[in-house]
Amino acid sequence: MFQVTTLIGDAEKVEKEHIKNPPPSEADIEAAKALVKEKGEAVAQLKSAKAGKAEITAFVAELIKAKENLSRLEERSKLKPGIPQKDGKIHYS
Repeated sequence: MFQVTTLIGDAEKVEKEHIKNPPPSEADIEAAKALVKEKGEAVAQLKSAKAGKAEITAFVAELIKAKENLSRLEERSKLKPGIPQKDGKIHYS
């Protein structure tokens, strides 16, 4: 009984989060992917042009931040409201 109650509480929390902060759209994810690609190409150009280490490091930091943002967006887009399920059955972990 305890697990079921916990699952329902978690499901309600996720549902409220979806209402307050809806998941990102496919366009948002594609825009983030394009930004990561753009930043990656900029880093590659700097490296091929043998730019200074400080300049490359700054661009790499921006690339890492863009990748983290993309992974958060993709993770949020996969969240679904309701009781967690795995293979069509309730997932108790």
